[in-house]
Amino acid sequence: MKQLLLLTLLIVATSAVHALVDVTYDFNSNNNDAFTNNVRAVAYNCLDSSCNTVDSFSGSFPDGAQSASGRIRVRYPSALSTPFGYAVYFVASGFAPSEGRATWNSLGDDRIFTAGFNVNLNKIPECRSLVHNVTVLNVQTPFVPVVIETKASLDALTESAFALTQNEVGFVPPELRAEFYSTDVRVTLLVRDSSGSVVDRQAVDFKGQDAIFAGENKQVRFEFTPKTEGTFTATVTTEVIDNQCSSQQPQSSSKQFVVKDDLPRNECFTLLNGLKVDVKDNGESFSQERTFMLESLDRSARSLTFVEQDTASRVQVALDANFVGNLVVAGTAHKVTLESNDFVVVEGTRSAQEVRIPAGGSVTLFGATEVSKRVDFTFNKISTHVSDNPFSQAVVTPVPTKIEAWLQDGNGQVVGSHNLTITANSDTVTALPLFLTLFTKSPGVHQLTVTGRADSALCNGLNNTQERLTTEFFVRDPETFAVTFQILDASTGRQVESADISAAGKTAKSNSQGTAVVAGLRPGSYGFSITHPAFVAQSGSVNVVDHDATVLIALQPLSQGTPGVPPPVPPQQPDLAKVAEDDEEEDSVTFRLKIESIRFPEQANLDDGNVIPIHIAVQNDGDRKLEDVKFSATILELGARKRAGPFDISVGEHESRTLAMELPEDVESGWYMVRLELGNDEVRRVVHRQIHVILGSEY
Repeated sequence: MKQLLLLTLLIVATSAVHALVDVTYDFNSNNNDAFTNNVRAVAYNCLDSSCNTVDSFSGSFPDGAQSASGRIRVRYPSALSTPFGYAVYFVASGFAPSEGRATWNSLGDDRIFTAGFNVNLNKIPECRSLVHNVTVLNVQTPFVPVVIETKASLDALTESAFALTQNEVGFVPPELRAEFYSTDVRVTLLVRDSSGSVVDRQAVDFKGQDAIFAGENKQVRFEFTPKTEGTFTATVTTEVIDNQCSSQQPQSSSKQFVVKDDLPRNECFTLLNGLKVDVKDNGESFSQERTFMLESLDRSARSLTFVEQDTASRVQVALDANFVGNLVVAGTAHKVTLESNDFVVVEGTRSAQEVRIPAGGSVTLFGATEVSKRVDFTFNKISTHVSDNPFSQAVVTPVPTKIEAWLQDGNGQVVGSHNLTITANSDTVTALPLFLTLFTKSPGVHQLTVTGRADSALCNGLNNTQERLTTEFFVRDPETFAVTFQILDASTGRQVESADISAAGKTAKSNSQGTAVVAGLRPGSYGFSITHPAFVAQSGSVNVVDHDATVLIALQPLSQGTPGVPPPVPPQQPDLAKVAEDDEEEDSVTFRLKIESIRFPEQANLDDGNVIPIHIAVQNDGDRKLEDVKFSATILELGARKRAGPFDISVGEHESRTLAMELPEDVESGWYMVRLELGNDEVRRVVHRQIHVILGSEY
């Protein structure tokens, strides 16, 4: 959720994990004892699906919430305190925090189950605090240039070097916010004259309780009173001074401005302020080619409709008067030009692709593995002509502005530019906001420069000053992330070696520590499967958003059913028949419990209500009386559980019970596994059955 992207640990708990309660978290940072014994744990109960609202933790820290011998033990309740699990945070001074969602429980079994989990806290490799929106204004008359001996306000917007990651833990503990989830930043202003000499220097630190919270920004304000006229450059630089960073890269933004000896007269001037950039991916990078069908071409409505072959989803292309529009794929727009003979040009990949689409034909739109970056930038401008009269009687007229903008990569190479004239402002005091876009395919540091000068015949032969804005920013490669799988034996909690993992077309094998890594994943949802000769196969999915993830899987041994351990996740497209056989434990010689029948609807229509009747009939066919027998039915994925008993069954007697299992109100249609457990301390039966939950409209 909160630290710099790529570094947050995400605990993804699958259904097979719920049998474990006492979890020992081990911390390791290159055997740094000062680190491993300096970790603090904080936990809360989640009260909603995004864990934005929390309550006090229902579990405990048996050995304390501070690491001892490099570990912290967390004891989770035997049953989930809320359907949404727990938010667990680990922090250490000088390291980025780690947090995630935990749903450990033992289905109400009061015995203590144990497991171990490795947590690596890291420093953020390189920190950058973006600074932009530099504005220089005449304090007394904001819509004219700065004048000698007049105070000038210099404002800038400073962004946090940390960002919030989306890992289903939205709550930020107040006691951790300033130290671990906010950035300590120093902002420095240097004002230089035309010779490059520094005429003013000021600095402000945002740290401690004033540190800049992840994903937020703060306005910093300086004041400068010029003593001479001339051309000056104000440069605002940010330095990250936070010990959570291994290194930091200063970022800067500049504004060149003119100081006059008096209020302007018989001249033209331009004011540019507030340059701000926003960098985003321009297009989608597909790991595999995607094929679309041209469904319709409506020239009068200026529209194209594509249908994706694999998913049958429709993609709309809206065209302007010149048949130039946007192809929107997965929320990302690509420029599309429709030429004669239905010849379509799609831009947004490393090189534009031209595609001929005959009516009803198919087209593969992208096979690219790289995408350009879109640099959106905004600023505001005002250009004015002042007539040759005393200023109090002068005629002041807004005029058009000639704007030039260019983008340079880290080698100084111009990778994009604009050259255009913007119409005059509506009045002489209100700045006009402008929005422009450039593109780059080069990662690394970039510099954006914008200049403006009045562009009117009224300015011919007159002094006509130019304004200049410059800002630096960093462009990252299209980011990929890694998923670490940690495989445990559900019956013992020990790591499982040599488990085969398949995810996103990639394979890996768990090592002696039970871990395996699948790397190079773009953001998206990926299915995975885990197999091992000695364990029940496990499958599931992991959602990669904007950070690395860790998935914990507890595999059930093939040889036996394990008390308190739920079955593997049912297949995505199960057979309509029952898919699991009775999982019976070996009986005692004298204690026997025979299951005579289990009846419940294989298909439950939610329109008939959210209660499922489950009828169980058993017989004591042993030679000893069975005391304190209990029945229970559990649908782990839904957090639904119903119990009956305890009661006694004499030798030869039959007993039956009907459990009314209530499903959550927000349950979605789909296949769910029902775990049925019957018995007492002497004998137990565990049976797994599937049920298909549907909406009435799906009949």
